[in-house]
Amino acid sequence: MKRSLILAILFGFMFAGGGMLLAKDSNFLGGFGQSVLRAFQTFKLPPSQKKASSLSSSKQTQTIIGKYMAGEIIVKFKKDSDSVVQSYIVQSAGGAITEAISEHGHSLVKIASVQSVEDAVSAYSNLPNVEYAQPNYIYHSTVQVPNDAKFAQQWSLHNTSQTVATGDYTTNNPGVAGSDMDMEHAWDISTDCTNTIVAVVDSGVNYNHDDLVGNMWSSSSCVSDTGRSLGNCIGYDYADNDKDPMDLAGHGTHVAGTIGAKGNNTIGVSGICWTAKIMPVRVLDAAGSGSTSNIMKGINFAARNGAKIINMSLGGPGFDSALDSAIVQAGTVYDVLVVVAAGNDGADVTDSTVGYPCASTAANLLCIAALDQSYALASFSNYNTTNVDIGAPGTNIVSTWAGQNTTVNVTDYSSWTLTNSSSSTGSSWGTSSCTINSTIYATLLLPNSCYITNGTGTPIVYNNNVSSYAYTTFSVPAGVDAVTASFYTFLSTEAGYDGVLVGYKSGTGNPFTPLNINLILDAMTGSLNGNFQEYSLKKCTGGSDCSFGFFFSSDSSFGGYGAAIVLTSWNYMDKDILNVYNTIDGTSMATPHVAGLATLIRSFNPLFTYQDTINLLTTKGDTLSLSSKIKYNLGADGYKTLGYLPTPAAPTVATVQ
Repeated sequence: MKRSLILAILFGFMFAGGGMLLAKDSNFLGGFGQSVLRAFQTFKLPPSQKKASSLSSSKQTQTIIGKYMAGEIIVKFKKDSDSVVQSYIVQSAGGAITEAISEHGHSLVKIASVQSVEDAVSAYSNLPNVEYAQPNYIYHSTVQVPNDAKFAQQWSLHNTSQTVATGDYTTNNPGVAGSDMDMEHAWDISTDCTNTIVAVVDSGVNYNHDDLVGNMWSSSSCVSDTGRSLGNCIGYDYADNDKDPMDLAGHGTHVAGTIGAKGNNTIGVSGICWTAKIMPVRVLDAAGSGSTSNIMKGINFAARNGAKIINMSLGGPGFDSALDSAIVQAGTVYDVLVVVAAGNDGADVTDSTVGYPCASTAANLLCIAALDQSYALASFSNYNTTNVDIGAPGTNIVSTWAGQNTTVNVTDYSSWTLTNSSSSTGSSWGTSSCTINSTIYATLLLPNSCYITNGTGTPIVYNNNVSSYAYTTFSVPAGVDAVTASFYTFLSTEAGYDGVLVGYKSGTGNPFTPLNINLILDAMTGSLNGNFQEYSLKKCTGGSDCSFGFFFSSDSSFGGYGAAIVLTSWNYMDKDILNVYNTIDGTSMATPHVAGLATLIRSFNPLFTYQDTINLLTTKGDTLSLSSKIKYNLGADGYKTLGYLPTPAAPTVATVQ
């Protein structure tokens, strides 16, 4: 999640990495030996999935960035194979079935420790009785930059050409009066969504928020994603596998507020639905990341527990057959409409590296682009005339937030502990002030040269057999419920063999000694050009110390220009502050406008199916000037859709003779 306190750096200079990830010389790893090499292998990313948020305006080459879960894959077995056959097939390949994640033959499989994810996908795909195999992808919330806010500023619901004072998207702020969803007229028809459960499959929801607490769903007879009885619940948390879907990121709570913040209650903001039944399903962690399997389970949970609308403001790297199957089944079996975000790459979603699940062809899915305050396409919004259906407000959107966020920026790395393999040039971490796009930033470097960040000055190639650490300890304030670390990375290394591990631990000292693979957050190798990264530090809690850092390692051959780390930040979330609001941008913010409207439509006419709802949303709206960008060239309009619907007739009661 890119935060407003982190400056955007637009920079096109890029170094190319090379090489393939093979088990070769591991002597360079010193005491870590094969463990660190396996860490690099664990996080290996195939070339087809090269994608990351970036400080650069150009497309980046990226080899490893943690785009799918390590050590496991999803296998879809053919229809007629039973559990005994499935277990035998997987065991014969050296793996083990961890759990069945759908009724239709999908299983989560732990692969052999010596096997890469790519090799496992290839091997399992060729086994008898296997329909396909795929990685367990990691999804990321498609949020832009957080800020803060209130109701007269909700231009999306009633645009008076007001300036959104807390907004950071400057284009068309103020915009054009009337470029909105015309909800004031729509609310004359209905404000009540309680006939239809709407699920927010996201980072969770702060269900105690002052503006949401009265509009949350609960049940005394919940069932799990597989139909197992759970008893009482208010939702589910698949990130931590428990019944507490509390939001520790903010993203899901913002989405929920757009759909159903309590209306006409004198505080905060108004949702599309003034009264609602919002089902929180947590599938993304505090840093806004989650896997295919967890999102599938979240969809299945929502559908089994009666949700008819699912909002998924998230996106992944490419087509995902397993996730697609869950979306389709939610529609065909449970009549669920799934509303998803187009993504924030400013790109055409036909590009295989952006826009899934937007690129899904599932009949029960709507993909939403972001519009600005003049109902023009937002500069960051993805688009496509086949896959992106309609647009909705997505810039400077004011809504509820999960709690109090505090961000602490690292402005000086000189206090960090730098433990180096030798004092020779090209082996040691150092600190410097580097100029990037005409701005000077404190920078952590190995080797100590700004050449990697801006292409000027003296280039220095890092040495072979480097094992060097850079880390720091920081104190987490009391009352903090979640901690994330974020930074931007420039990297030029031999792909697969040399690179940087990112790690942390609760307490003080070197986070890499002893090495705990469970506390390795990522393994970066190859080429990165100012890529933004954010990680949840789950073991760091309020009132404790936390150690965080980087380990640079190289083998006995090749070399590059090393690594540079800039704009490191710690972000703290206190979920007990219940009256916080934020103003942020993204197709993530556009999506709940349509999900909320779909919920209002299906509540007003409970006889509507998902197809009826899609037909209405894609034929009734504001005509845009985007026929070359989105499929139906329409912007969401509450009055034009709800006003089209006749009030459902009372049912006819037959007289028994």
